[in-house]
Amino acid sequence: MFIWLIVCFWLIAPVLEPPQEPFPEAYFPKLPEHVSMHEVAVVHTDSVRYTLSLTYNDAKEPLYYKAELFTPICYSSDCLPVWINLYWDLLGNYIRYDLEEDEILTKVEHHPFKEEDYTKLHDILGNAHSLLGEYKAEELVAPIESDTPYGVDATTGATLKTIKNEVIDGAVYSCYTLWHITWGEITDRMRKHTFALVDEDMVLRFLLSENHHYQYQALDWMKESGKLTDPSYMPHFLQVLEGRNIFFSKKLFASLPNEMFFESSAQSKLWNVFQSVPYSLQNDILLRFMEMQLCNRVLILMSDFLPDANDAQKRSLLGILKNYSKLPEEGITNLAGFLEHPAYGKEVYQILSAQQSLDKTLKKEMKKYNY
Repeated sequence: MFIWLIVCFWLIAPVLEPPQEPFPEAYFPKLPEHVSMHEVAVVHTDSVRYTLSLTYNDAKEPLYYKAELFTPICYSSDCLPVWINLYWDLLGNYIRYDLEEDEILTKVEHHPFKEEDYTKLHDILGNAHSLLGEYKAEELVAPIESDTPYGVDATTGATLKTIKNEVIDGAVYSCYTLWHITWGEITDRMRKHTFALVDEDMVLRFLLSENHHYQYQALDWMKESGKLTDPSYMPHFLQVLEGRNIFFSKKLFASLPNEMFFESSAQSKLWNVFQSVPYSLQNDILLRFMEMQLCNRVLILMSDFLPDANDAQKRSLLGILKNYSKLPEEGITNLAGFLEHPAYGKEVYQILSAQQSLDKTLKKEMKKYNY
């Protein structure tokens, strides 16, 4: 009798769906606030439907692209409809995704995404070089038929362990489809649209951006337009050199011709940059100083910096200073303080001896050194 009651309860009890976890908004990058949105394209095909729009701020500057996208995630004979919003920067690089209110993403057997699934999907879509781009859909998945009305997806096939980290278990085909949309032909459409909007303001915004894709694109534009030799851009170049992206700072500095540092004011500002940037860029700047005819102000600053320089920098600085036979008096005084240095005294002595004009007192002092 007891068993019969359990069976009856099981038959009449409502089917409970797995609990739904909230979308983890805090994990995703925050988009800049926009005040308007202009439609760029409307695409309807058998496999995807979306409206692509470009957002603008209150200064009428373009911010990012948004696609309100619908696609059926299909494998075998069943399909699962997916509504999702995708966001890209102005060069078509993925930023994030989100869902409309009350929408969720699901896996096989209609199991809702967990919080870690939502965050992993974001990481998957953010990887432009994912292995998903190297496979066809049928090579990735093993179909799992479902008797539920909710559709199907697929799990990773046992023979494809190499892509386990590239997908969400139970949502392989969802990951595959969304990744290929994110990095598909839509990115070319966005880039072409952005390039049609390029003006000097956009180039400068890109250059000063913390988005490294923007910075490298700005550098390409500036090379094409000859702006790398425009002195009016020097304050912006110096600002970027002191920025957090050391790799781009080195790339930009290598692209600037020596003529941009012909003026003494530009040389002095470059020395100020030298004192605030990482060591690898400092070395690049010292090598560039070696190629220049430096003003007295910078020569004095170099000699004054010697006590704080490491051994490699001391050798570089002295290598620069020895090229000048008319060093300013203050620079000579600074160098004289190194005459007794056990490692660099001899080199300093040679630099001072080559000067066209030396103070009599210093000349007398130098006679006691046996170099």
